[in-house]
Amino acid sequence: MIESFLKQTLPQHFGINPNNVSVPITYKNSPFTEVDEKACADAESIQYKNESVFNKFNKICSKCDHVVLYVDNRGQKISVVEFEKYLDDLPKKITNANRCDLIMTDGVSHNKIVFCDLCCYDERYIGPNEGSHPEGKRAFARNQMAESVKMFMNIHLLDQYILTYPEKICLFAYRSYLPVQKAVKAERGNAEANMQAMFTTASTVSGQITIDDERMNHGFKFVQNQYPAVYNW
Repeated sequence: MIESFLKQTLPQHFGINPNNVSVPITYKNSPFTEVDEKACADAESIQYKNESVFNKFNKICSKCDHVVLYVDNRGQKISVVEFEKYLDDLPKKITNANRCDLIMTDGVSHNKIVFCDLCCYDERYIGPNEGSHPEGKRAFARNQMAESVKMFMNIHLLDQYILTYPEKICLFAYRSYLPVQKAVKAERGNAEANMQAMFTTASTVSGQITIDDERMNHGFKFVQNQYPAVYNW
């Protein structure tokens, strides 16, 4: 169903000929994973190859499986739309720069829809910080998804399609890391080493698992899922 709306309804709303539109969609019949391709590509960029900065690619990405989200479909057939790619590939560019990465639905049963934003970031940038997104990547992703939902709600037929889903989710799926090469062993009588060890245990380096629910507009629930936690459909 969502493929038809993205092939016909949304393009027509923006004056685009549906014949010139393709929908990047896949159908998953078993548990599956998703990757933040933009983060992986960014890690290979020149900024991380400067000796004065943390080399994310060499220290982390070269030994990483690149998975950001693992979904247990629990027997459901899941439709996965690469929504950002879909908008970028439209013949007529849509000015809304805030768009999430994926839209997932359970298809025929029309029970659940998920707007999803993926990210792989240094843990310190997930919440408020002094970086390029001072509000934090979590809040930035939440806005991306909220704007994507808003786009649908402003299009006739698509609004009712969204509202009639009993379960509506905005999923912030992320993988975090700390810029350390290896865990530090605690040393008897060395307070500094012991403090560092506390912050670089295996569980901290790989990222703690947290999930946070919060209500958004139009009945959407904000859910945070940190890899390697499994997102159960």
